[in-house]
Amino acid sequence: MVERSAIGGPAQARAEPLASRSAGRVWGWALAHPYLAVTALIVVQTVPTLWARELWWLDELRHAAVLSELLDHGHWLALFLNGEFYPDKPAGYFWLLASLSLVTGTQAPWIHFLAVAIGAVMMAAATVWLARIVAPQDRGLALTAAVVLVTGLFFVERMHYPRMDPHFGAFIAWSLGAFFLALSRPRAVGWMVAAFVFSACAVLVKGPIGIVFPLLTAFAWLLWRGRLSRLFGVDVAYGIAVFVAILGLYAFGLYRVQGQAYLQALAGDVGTRAVADGFRLYFHLPHYLFMLAYRWLPWTLLLLVLPWPGLLSALRPARLGAARAAGDGGYAFLVLSVAAPLVVLTFLRYVSMNFLLCFYPALAVLTGRVVLDLVPRRALLFRSLVAGLLLLGVPVLIAVAWRNYYGFFLAGNLVAGLVLAPFALSLWLRRAAEWCRWLPLLALSVAAVSLPHFLLTLPALDIRKSTRPACEAARPYLEAGWKPLVLRPGRWSGVFQYYCGRRIPEIVGWEALLGEIARRDKVVVFMQEGGWAQLAPNPGGFRLIGPQGARFVAVACEGCGR
Repeated sequence: MVERSAIGGPAQARAEPLASRSAGRVWGWALAHPYLAVTALIVVQTVPTLWARELWWLDELRHAAVLSELLDHGHWLALFLNGEFYPDKPAGYFWLLASLSLVTGTQAPWIHFLAVAIGAVMMAAATVWLARIVAPQDRGLALTAAVVLVTGLFFVERMHYPRMDPHFGAFIAWSLGAFFLALSRPRAVGWMVAAFVFSACAVLVKGPIGIVFPLLTAFAWLLWRGRLSRLFGVDVAYGIAVFVAILGLYAFGLYRVQGQAYLQALAGDVGTRAVADGFRLYFHLPHYLFMLAYRWLPWTLLLLVLPWPGLLSALRPARLGAARAAGDGGYAFLVLSVAAPLVVLTFLRYVSMNFLLCFYPALAVLTGRVVLDLVPRRALLFRSLVAGLLLLGVPVLIAVAWRNYYGFFLAGNLVAGLVLAPFALSLWLRRAAEWCRWLPLLALSVAAVSLPHFLLTLPALDIRKSTRPACEAARPYLEAGWKPLVLRPGRWSGVFQYYCGRRIPEIVGWEALLGEIARRDKVVVFMQEGGWAQLAPNPGGFRLIGPQGARFVAVACEGCGR
């Protein structure tokens, strides 16, 4: 009988070097404590970067302004942005931001980065839990799935992008796990209620998709198993009742504090999108599949080493029929949790890559299963491809340090390239090692290379990306009584409120702006650099007060209305 290693592969029969044995002991500890291990990986990558850069993506700036409105004006249920209704998102994510702000006593940018780091930990924990549900006896799958998640390049980037998407994906994953546990049994009131509670939390974080994805997956899985009657169980009724009660209480609170106006604005925002989607046919599946393949790197490279003839033969009707009743259907549930919602997304007008994070926990578990089931020859080929890709990234990072879109030297890229070089080389030299030796090295490599990017490269772009330089340049004028205005950049309102520390009237279009200026003597206008580029050849009394070459600028105008 062949002895098996901790993750299912043949154990090493010969004596191993001390470093290899140490890696094995670390992996063994991580197998016993997967939640702690993956949390440590995320903490190492996020905590050092909490104070690194300013807020500069438009949603970051808007969410920071919404938080200020919530704390300064008590808008805990009905959200406001720049003094107006903000029905784009429910309040759940902002409750987390407000809690962190109240505990720490600050609304500084690092609060938002801490919140998204918490979301990353939540999603990693949900991934481990899903793996333990579908394979309770396979300890290696849970840890491997967690490593797959935290080494995905898109997930690493989203760990540092202050939005609610990781929290949203975590609640959906928890809901999926609870639905699977409940639907696998004749009746399970506790798990069914938990599934709907998690879905309600997802809805409160981002919106109706939080219930659509889990319910669609549950329906598709029961249809696959031939058990649709399970949806009419009394425990499902209990779950629906709890779900309706939670969201009904939230809606009642909105009505009490803002009356029908906010509910109508919320219904109008959602309803307009639904009507637009209902009367048009969209087909975004190729786009989503391409972006998913790109954003799942390096694990997308598995597609190049899979035994496709054998996999395609599994789609024969006879084998599919046998698979329907085989086992508990856990892996089929995860496959459907990716496939069914993806089909829905492809027919919606609104395209957002952030929705892909909803698939990541289930996709990480499925990928982990594929990784552990690879035969040695294919595993060696895959590890060679990943190491080769990272080796290729070394000269690319170094070259981009000098030749880039921004036109100045990016020291962070140079440091990242120099850090990546030894790690990529080590991954190449150890490509024949077992997974329990190679995966920790990959996780450490990704963590080490990400730090220069988020500590050096992105902060260097603050002057080009953030609204803070424009607000700081205009502060002396505002304190002297000049009237601030915003030439609104498209549909993105409220992006100057956070760093300027005040609500600022927004004007859409040049003619309306000039009409407003005509009634005032001293005006500071905030705008995107494109607006100033149009104005600069014929300033007509306007003058740039800063910053030159930034994405957002401030322009002063004295006596332009005369």
